Amino acid sequence: VIASFLLAVSIARPHWIKRWSNGFLVRMKRMGILKPRLLLGAARWASREIDNYSTNIRLFQSTGKYWFMLSVLTAVVHLWVYLSIMPCLIMAAGFHVEYMQCMLAESLLLFLLYFVPTLGGSGAAEGGAAAVFGLFVPWNLAGVMAVAWRLISEYTGIALGTIVAIKLLGWGGAEKVMKEESERLDNVGK
Repeated sequence: VIASFLLAVSIARPHWIKRWSNGFLVRMKRMGILKPRLLLGAARWASREIDNYSTNIRLFQSTGKYWFMLSVLTAVVHLWVYLSIMPCLIMAAGFHVEYMQCMLAESLLLFLLYFVPTLGGSGAAEGGAAAVFGLFVPWNLAGVMAVAWRLISEYTGIALGTIVAIKLLGWGGAEKVMKEESERLDNVGK
């Protein structure tokens, strides 16, 4: 709620944000956190950043409005397709599923995966997906469906990215780019 309020104020009244940030900096100086000689520089830097932010927001509202809306639409379509993988897998296995209920369960799983710190390769996503699939299919299929979901949702993107990278850079392209960059850095140091 507070972040939404600050975002709205930063768009509608950027000078308020400048005033608030300058007041915050002065309070930091009074508390001894910010040294007096750094106050003016910090205030100028904050004002410059707020001006840049305001300019960019105005660009979105004027020249880039349609491209911005297209990017939002593309993101919505992407999320809809991504969240449709689970219900489509369940229907492909011949089970009836409430589409929106399944999408909401998957979105809750993804929310937890984004914010709960887990190690890569820990199997947290697969375990969570098995639990969610267990709500909609028999338990003996939940694990298989979870692995298929993970394969389709994540690893196809990795495979496609690898193919594109190899196509653009060539098989030894990464080594070539790294060698050129290393040589360039060596020449800069001389």
